[in-house]
Amino acid sequence: YKDWALAERNAHREGLGREVWSTDPSKHLYYDPQAFCMKSVPRYSQRGYELVQTKDTVIMMLNWGHIYRVIPLDNRPRPAGDVRLWMGTARGHFEGDTLVIETTNLNGKMWLDSAGNFIGPNAKVTERIRLVAPNFLDYSATIDDPETFTRPFTLRAPWTRTCHGRALVCQGSFMIPGRGQESFSRLDRLDEGDGYSAPR
Repeated sequence: YKDWALAERNAHREGLGREVWSTDPSKHLYYDPQAFCMKSVPRYSQRGYELVQTKDTVIMMLNWGHIYRVIPLDNRPRPAGDVRLWMGTARGHFEGDTLVIETTNLNGKMWLDSAGNFIGPNAKVTERIRLVAPNFLDYSATIDDPETFTRPFTLRAPWTRTCHGRALVCQGSFMIPGRGQESFSRLDRLDEGDGYSAPR
């Protein structure tokens, strides 16, 4: 962090709200925006998502909160710089077998975690998603935010496909070891009787 940003992050941590609403107006309490169902990049996939690719877009449908991202692949222009959104404005392309998603136009209100770490509104987040084996997905997000951080940094997460339940359709979720469910889902039919069929 740069000095001002570190001070802001520390203020978030010191003022983390321990109650839903403070009755003392002199207290400045901070709450993780995700506690109010707000999502942002790169922190949006705790309960999994499905990727659907069309000719000129990739759609990420999250398994929670009816949230989705439409990621154009056709190099269309971004909105004006003063347009600020929780999920930002994403543009994608493929580098070989890797989907690369570059997101800008963030509103700077979201935290990276529940402990007050944050990125600013002028951050550029570059996500890279690659299926490395039928049940393993490589995910990384590089955050370039020179107004907030002294240098870019990359978050990495290996995701493993899991399958839940005995339904006719299985969502192959990818889990980060030691963390909650993070997922890339693909709809796969289950064989009657065995409960799960390998992805085709």
